[in-house]
Amino acid sequence: MTALSTITRIRAGALTSTDILPTIPVAQHMSWAARRVTTRPEDAAYCLLGLFSIHLPMLYGEGAEKAFLRLQEEILKETNDLTLFAWSLPEAQAASQPYWGILASSPLSFSTCQTIESRFDTLHASECAVTSKGIRVTPVHGAGLRTGHIRQGGYYGLDLGCYDRNTPLAADLGIILEQLGCDMYARVRPTELDAMPQLAARDKNRVFYVAKTVAPARAVEMRAGLGRSISFAKALSVLYHEYGFKASMFWPEGHWDMQKRLFLTKGVPWFRCQVLLQSMHSRGEDKGKEMVVACRMSGEERGAAASVLVDVEVRYERQDPPDPDQFLKWRVGMGKTVGPRLQGKAVLDVLDGKGFADGQPVFVVEVYKK
Repeated sequence: MTALSTITRIRAGALTSTDILPTIPVAQHMSWAARRVTTRPEDAAYCLLGLFSIHLPMLYGEGAEKAFLRLQEEILKETNDLTLFAWSLPEAQAASQPYWGILASSPLSFSTCQTIESRFDTLHASECAVTSKGIRVTPVHGAGLRTGHIRQGGYYGLDLGCYDRNTPLAADLGIILEQLGCDMYARVRPTELDAMPQLAARDKNRVFYVAKTVAPARAVEMRAGLGRSISFAKALSVLYHEYGFKASMFWPEGHWDMQKRLFLTKGVPWFRCQVLLQSMHSRGEDKGKEMVVACRMSGEERGAAASVLVDVEVRYERQDPPDPDQFLKWRVGMGKTVGPRLQGKAVLDVLDGKGFADGQPVFVVEVYKK
């Protein structure tokens, strides 16, 4: 039995009893079929139906990739095992396009998953569902998107709740995502699984979507669509270091990319966004002050103009942060700059090498004294 396990790369226990199959991660199941050769291309997916105890109509002629995608979608209906996303690609193939979907195109992509183990019971994992927008992920508490030092920065990590049993430190493994719009993400750099930083999740329980698949031509369009976003990186730095104001709330929250510190405007013709900042001073005239930086982008002049409104107000200190729908929304229609000390503007600029897609022009918000 040991020899057979070595040849097939299937753990010995699974060869002697099918009772343990439900406890083995999906990625490890896939690795057993990674090098399987079939006469008909679609059978590379169809031959796995019994292994996962699922039913799928056999449509010969649809092609191997489409059959395998249908198989993965069906698996997601039966389990929350996030190791289904633990596939990887060779360096040359991964470099052929900037963005990828979260689903694999072939069992071969799981060839390195033989030693992947789940960290906990999948019953307690985040919920995943197939939708027309992509794979919807509803995180459990503490399992949202990870921030921190994810490779070169500007990206998010999705913890898959697994580890490599052959790795000495057995770090939590995940995949790298980039935000493309309102709660919308795609996978980037799928050459390997990444060790997840031990930091708090980005959002408590915020639902987000990841593209199922990304065609090469579509990937190019997605990168171009990141332009015309509104960057607050410079303004937030100035307000923090020179004036002692720290950002505490962003609206609309789904469009805010905290890793790049900008609002993604894709898909919204008349975009509005606001940032609430609170004074860090515990005494003096700035104690209790709050500042709102509000931007609005014209739909007809989307590529040429954006107006920035700055509002500085003194309010009583509160224990709870204000409700953004009630505290911020009423300022959306303001048509002139107010505030005793500061004003702002937006300058169209290219942020090459600063954690954003190189060559993409964005509106850079600047705040300065009148």
